[in-house]
Amino acid sequence: MRLIKRWSHIINFILGVLLLGSVIFSIYQIKPFLTSKSNYRKLAKQFDRSQWRNPLSKEKIDDNTLYHYAAFYLVKGGNPFVVNPEVPPWGKYFYGLSIILFGNPYWASTFFYLGLIAVSIFLTINLNQSANKKNQFSKIIVALLVGLVVTNMELVRSQLHLTMLDLPLIFFLLLHIFFNLRSINHAKQSTKDVIISGLALGFFAGTKFPLFVPLVILADGYLFGIKKQWRKFIIILAVASFTFLSAYWRFLIIDFNFGQLIKNLIWTVNFYHASKVPLVAAQLFPTILLQQYFSPTHHAAVQAKHWDFTWPLIFGLFGLKLWQQCWQTMKNKLINSKNNYLKDYFLILIIGLIILLSLVNFWQRYLLIILPLMLIYLVVPD
Repeated sequence: MRLIKRWSHIINFILGVLLLGSVIFSIYQIKPFLTSKSNYRKLAKQFDRSQWRNPLSKEKIDDNTLYHYAAFYLVKGGNPFVVNPEVPPWGKYFYGLSIILFGNPYWASTFFYLGLIAVSIFLTINLNQSANKKNQFSKIIVALLVGLVVTNMELVRSQLHLTMLDLPLIFFLLLHIFFNLRSINHAKQSTKDVIISGLALGFFAGTKFPLFVPLVILADGYLFGIKKQWRKFIIILAVASFTFLSAYWRFLIIDFNFGQLIKNLIWTVNFYHASKVPLVAAQLFPTILLQQYFSPTHHAAVQAKHWDFTWPLIFGLFGLKLWQQCWQTMKNKLINSKNNYLKDYFLILIIGLIILLSLVNFWQRYLLIILPLMLIYLVVPD
């Protein structure tokens, strides 16, 4: 036992060094961005000449530039329904705060990157403790391995020099899941965990169009229902709702009309529903397995950038574990929800995300919302 413990400490140290080195290397690569200064006038000029002002304009801007300008505009006191109103403002507010404090939004990207790594590690430890409290030697090793994979995933690192919203989205989702599990495992001292979980869910809903929010609420309902802790579930929803609506504080100050706020939010739904871009379903699978997908903007099959072997590996291992769980269920002819609720909770989220991502036009960055979840699910002990 002492020998095993000694080797465990050695492996932990090696993995910790590799993890720290990978993080430092990734951040060092974007040093020019971290030392740059955002130019509001230049961004405003690009926006005014773009397709968002004139649909016939040939001077088009991408989403990265749009979110960069919107972040700057919001922290200058702008109305969230004027620039980029179809996307909720919380993620852009965080980028704007980074612009105020550091002169550019890339420090916020770095924060979300580090936060994603940290919450992936601690969530993995929490899951292993919950599922198998006797296994104390391997949980840190497994957690560090998860952190190392997330750190070096090209798709994750590619977001460091961008102001896209997928990185904060997965960070807030994993943060919400982490504090959900803490709250159900510490029944008597969970008020703070419940509030933070609600805040994280509100930020999640207020970062991108809340397509995935009903799915997360459904999974949460299952989790808290199994544990018969409905009061916590209701508090989380209340805090999340308040957090989401508070993102529109500037609009409410300018025009204190809650009814108009609801109408504007309904407009964002109609904006996406009225899209004339033809739907090409189930592009998640060729992206992962064949390294290509049909681009809604190019109207043709394109190669997936930042693809690496972890995509099909994680997806394949997930499929194997899912098949194993289904086989065990059929073999035992009974699901013991009290023992399997953690795996069931993750499966509701992952399978739900696969279905939803198969029913919308797909960009490869959408994989950020599902690959870390699959990876963490793989290391939950049976």
